[in-house]
Amino acid sequence: MSQFLYAIKDLKGSCYDRVFSCSHDSDAIRLFDQLVFSPGSPYRDYGEDFVLALLGSFDPSSGSVISLPIKQLTTVMERQVFFEALQRIRQAKVDAAVCDHESSEVSDVQK
Repeated sequence: MSQFLYAIKDLKGSCYDRVFSCSHDSDAIRLFDQLVFSPGSPYRDYGEDFVLALLGSFDPSSGSVISLPIKQLTTVMERQVFFEALQRIRQAKVDAAVCDHESSEVSDVQK
């Protein structure tokens, strides 16, 4: 099964780093998230400088590497905005559940 090749591009340094392979873009984005959001990550501290790019494909059985037109998949800044929005949604759900629970307790007491 073919793998796709990805790398993190440093926009200020104009170079690619951390070439890795994954089966799908979503797997690469998940790995990118882990690299970006790990404590002390330089990607996290300088988020505006880094993007995740698709570079090509790789056939592990033959060793063939096929170059594809480079495609930017996401940026650190986009992922930070996504995670902040996700945290707000999760917190809103928690707040709603607490509110519902408190309302039901008040309702039970009034009966």
